[in-house]
Amino acid sequence: MVESKSYDIESLLSSYLESYSKEKLIALLAFYGRLYMLLDGHWYLSVKQRLGDEQAVDIDLQVWDKQERKEVEGLAKLLDFRSRDVVSLMELLAIMPSSAGSKGYIELKNKNDCTFSITHCPIFRTLKKEGKGREKTQCEVICRRLMTNMAVIFNPSIKVEPTRMPTRQNPDEVYCQWRFKLEES
Repeated sequence: MVESKSYDIESLLSSYLESYSKEKLIALLAFYGRLYMLLDGHWYLSVKQRLGDEQAVDIDLQVWDKQERKEVEGLAKLLDFRSRDVVSLMELLAIMPSSAGSKGYIELKNKNDCTFSITHCPIFRTLKKEGKGREKTQCEVICRRLMTNMAVIFNPSIKVEPTRMPTRQNPDEVYCQWRFKLEES
């Protein structure tokens, strides 16, 4: 007969995570980030199917307004971000689950002024492949709002402006580009 045992889930999780290599933990975080964004996509498409694209966009923005606040504030607190300059915001952006799957680079003018360029955007690629033109709304409405909200939540003095929105005729082109600048008071 097998003896019954009781396990504390948090202790088991800690034990499992401690046994993984650094590379495995990084891969695990990337996987969870992709799942996070995939869930967003499935959720959005389900709402769109029931209520139409306009309502889905409106609800998506409402949900992301709330979620992004939790994401930015939670990660900044958990990882003890004390500085609230643009460089720190870029560090936070790099580890946010909502950045999963995207690729890009940052050009720093100084610690309070940078350009963030996205060179690979899974959402844009998926929407472009779909062929219904939804990528324009995604980039010009949703991403603009998310980038702005993220900056304002992190530091209300950081201003964001798109310097390039997707036209993407050539696969080597940047998808979009954003300037983040801390406005000194």
